Amino acid sequence: MPCWGRSASKIGLVLALSAVTGLCNPASAEEAGDKDKTFSQAGTEKVSAIAAAAGPAALAEEQNLLAAGGSSEDGSPNYEELEKRLYEQQQMLEKQSQLIEQQQKQIDELRQSVEKLSQSSAPSAAKDEQMAKEGQKKTPDGQSADSQPEMANGEKPAAGDGSSGDGSGAELADGEKTAASSGEAGSESAGADTPEGQGGDELAETADPGPTPPGAEEAPTQATAQASGQQSEMNPNISLILLGGAQGGGAPDDEYKNSFFLQEAELGISAPVDPNTKAEAYISAHRGGGLEVEEAFVQYSGLGHGLQLRGGIMLNEVGALNSTHTHALPQIDRPLNYSMFLGDEGLSTPGAEVSYLLPVPWYSKVTASVSSRVNHHEHGHEEAEKLAGTEHEHEHEHEEAETEEEFSLFPKSDNHNPLFTVRWENMADLNDDTTLALGLSHATSKIDNGTIRNSSLTGADLTLKWHPAEDTYKELVWRSEYLKAKQSYAAGSGQENKDLDGWYSYLSYRLNRNLRFGLRYDEADSPLVHDGRVKRASAIAEFIANEWNSLRLQYNHTDPSWQKSYNEVLLQWNVVLGPHGAHKY
Repeated sequence: MPCWGRSASKIGLVLALSAVTGLCNPASAEEAGDKDKTFSQAGTEKVSAIAAAAGPAALAEEQNLLAAGGSSEDGSPNYEELEKRLYEQQQMLEKQSQLIEQQQKQIDELRQSVEKLSQSSAPSAAKDEQMAKEGQKKTPDGQSADSQPEMANGEKPAAGDGSSGDGSGAELADGEKTAASSGEAGSESAGADTPEGQGGDELAETADPGPTPPGAEEAPTQATAQASGQQSEMNPNISLILLGGAQGGGAPDDEYKNSFFLQEAELGISAPVDPNTKAEAYISAHRGGGLEVEEAFVQYSGLGHGLQLRGGIMLNEVGALNSTHTHALPQIDRPLNYSMFLGDEGLSTPGAEVSYLLPVPWYSKVTASVSSRVNHHEHGHEEAEKLAGTEHEHEHEHEEAETEEEFSLFPKSDNHNPLFTVRWENMADLNDDTTLALGLSHATSKIDNGTIRNSSLTGADLTLKWHPAEDTYKELVWRSEYLKAKQSYAAGSGQENKDLDGWYSYLSYRLNRNLRFGLRYDEADSPLVHDGRVKRASAIAEFIANEWNSLRLQYNHTDPSWQKSYNEVLLQWNVVLGPHGAHKY
């Protein structure tokens, strides 16, 4: 029964019982007996008339009351019981009236707040409409403001001083009015759902007055901030990564033996340009070198059909680890085949890249790039140089050129012959916890610098990962990769080839949130020592305090074929400041 209907029923009941009380107040017991007949006739008629005026529900309720406790065993009226019930009904009616007054007061306050909000937003809406009209007039060639280009968040630029030009404040005011109406409806339903017999105090405590409306000035402020683009989401992500290092032992000619150093400092900046475009830049300072732009590219993914474009200075997609930054490597140093053939920081060139996600049931992506070797930064081959020592003086006849320019598989030159790279990645789930990945890579370029004719690199990698779904941190990774490098030299009327190859295999196990352990074996040909080959075995332990702070300890036993083996212990402290994007899986 609705709240107002139940209240009317209670009022009718009180009036009816009041009439009964007026008739049932005899001065003595004898008068009571004489007035039984009067009560039966006049009282019943008056009760029925008043209750009928209050409604059928009140009449039925009054009849039930008289039937339940309105007469004694001999059929005469039980005045004490009637008066008791009348008093209880009067108390309940007073509490219901108090609750109705409280709810009505809350409704009035909500209405006043909505009226104030509407009055305050009306001038702002009129001003926004006027500014929008002025913006349309200023648009050349009759172009409307609606045709202006969208911003990165999908909204159109606001007219004038950056306030909302489409009535955002007024719409928000209407939204608040709707919320107020909902609160009013909720207040009425709260009274309607009150079960009969429940105390009014309990209802007053549990009644929900509805949400408190915001201040009138908040609506235009939010709309203006969104229209002007001055929200925090537009700020780029800026991070700084510091790699502190220490080394004990090492090769006889290693300048960093038994020393502390800063292995790398990397400043990263990234931000979305629009919904389909993002830009990233990484500026690094490496041990023993100056500042360099490691990567700076723009990535576009709006072509659809699995296509994606990148352009700028990029770590080329060659092999499984070339595009991985130093701080994200699985070990402190790169495997020998990478450091010997591509340098200590990997191969990075300016160019353009396109990738295509093949429409097959498993993950399969082909990435191809064309880039320039002109003026690109050539990373040093520190590992090859410290191992070679003075032995490279006895290499072959091209030793003088290589000693002067060091070794580079794809050296820069004044000609404009491009570097072509292609990589095919495939990954599939073996079960819910295990994935298998296979990658094939190739890079080639015509050099023609007077000594080197052309160079190429071919590789294959296999990765097996086990990551149980029920454990967030536990992980087992096994990866192996083979790389083969080739350079062709001019030798008289013919040419001479230098063939180099190397491989590595490592096993890494993350025990829990904080601990990771690993083993690695790698070997590769030396590009500076004729027929020289280096073998190395490593063990690593890592403590991961959190995603921004970790410590690594690594032991290496290195065995070059042309000199005595040696041992070294490496320590790395990896600290990340600011938001830094996730790395490749």
